[in-house]
Amino acid sequence: MGRPPKPVSQHLLAGTYRKDRHAGRMISQGERLTHPPKWFTETMRAEWRRLVALPHVNSEHRAAVEHACVLYDRFVQDAQDTRKMTASERQTFHSLYMQLGCTPASSAKVPAIKAGDPSDPWATFPDAPGPTLNGRWPAGGREHRPAATVETLRERGQNNPRN
Repeated sequence: MGRPPKPVSQHLLAGTYRKDRHAGRMISQGERLTHPPKWFTETMRAEWRRLVALPHVNSEHRAAVEHACVLYDRFVQDAQDTRKMTASERQTFHSLYMQLGCTPASSAKVPAIKAGDPSDPWATFPDAPGPTLNGRWPAGGREHRPAATVETLRERGQNNPRN
């Protein structure tokens, strides 16, 4: 089985959209998910909050997120030896998490957050360094230093900004 096609929204972000190839596909325009169903347990609610915080998850993913939360609760119960999770449930659990971009292999396919994006948690800070890399701040693990401007370098008598 081949790879599934990229969504049109991802082609638009990457600048690879072509009318002759992608015009017939649906563009995802869902809204952010907010409240979990009232019947969810506390474990399911915690997983719901984690999944809906992902930048690419929207209202079009509601059924998949609900199902993933239910299976996550069963996964926790299985780990605590209070309920056995069947092989079919484990496979479905893994498949849903792959489709939602929650595993290391599938998260590489999810588009990165761009600096200034409203879903970027660092965008609200005045001197935000941009997107983070693996939870490190700033990206790359280097300390944040403002770049020297051309005027500053001229005042110091330096012509080469790399010095």
